[in-house]
Amino acid sequence: MSTPLTPATSSSTATSDSLVLVAALGPSTNRSRVGAQLLRHFAGWDCIAVSFDAASATHADYLSSRCALRVHAAFKWASLVNATRAEIAHADYARVMLLLDDVVFARDFNVSRLVALGARHGLGVVSPRIDHATVPVMRYHRRAGADEVVRMSALETYATLFATRASWNCFASLLDDAALHDAANAVGWGYDRCYGPVCDAATGGQALVPGEAAAHCGQRGGLVHRYHLGALASAQQNRLGAWVRKRTGRPCATYNILSRAGARWSAENRTAHIVPCHS
Repeated sequence: MSTPLTPATSSSTATSDSLVLVAALGPSTNRSRVGAQLLRHFAGWDCIAVSFDAASATHADYLSSRCALRVHAAFKWASLVNATRAEIAHADYARVMLLLDDVVFARDFNVSRLVALGARHGLGVVSPRIDHATVPVMRYHRRAGADEVVRMSALETYATLFATRASWNCFASLLDDAALHDAANAVGWGYDRCYGPVCDAATGGQALVPGEAAAHCGQRGGLVHRYHLGALASAQQNRLGAWVRKRTGRPCATYNILSRAGARWSAENRTAHIVPCHS
């Protein structure tokens, strides 16, 4: 039986060296499903959940009892994550899992395997394969061994493990208001693509682990169709890209496979089925 998830404390004193950051809760979040994922897969990790919904603070459920809830009404996604930077830096976590609120993991998902493979291959960022991802390569439905890692130029953000303090700090630096000058309204497009040119050389690169699986169970294109933020997000992505190019001389990356390492196939094939959203 899983042990309870450790809540991050209001004083920002870490009780674990690992943090799961849930971003972001809103009126349509299935809170019981989020809580079940945390209980099943992140025992012993500290937790912070950010929300743009003022009503989030009124809930009395597992999620609210196990995660430190940070509510910033009307903030957009990247601005919500940025609002946690000082708190996370003070706690000095060794690793941070940035988790969308509509991701469901396979029942046999093992975050410790992601941590171990990240360390073994000197990676800064690691992600499981993501069924129903927008970018096809993130779904990665080829046969794969349990320990295969697929180095990528960019990883779409769903369940992204920043496996070292340096990789998280570098990603967080992209969220700084110096890039977009829009403290409350940074939507979030492009940060995953712009991470590589700024951070990969210093933090060890990024990889998909197809032997671990999760699924995106939210509406694809919800940012455009539900929240009507497509134009704002696109404009901000262009501005972020220009900021990165000025800083590095390189464009933001696209989602491409660079190389593969580890066993390509083993008796323990962990990519057999699509992860169900009720997992």
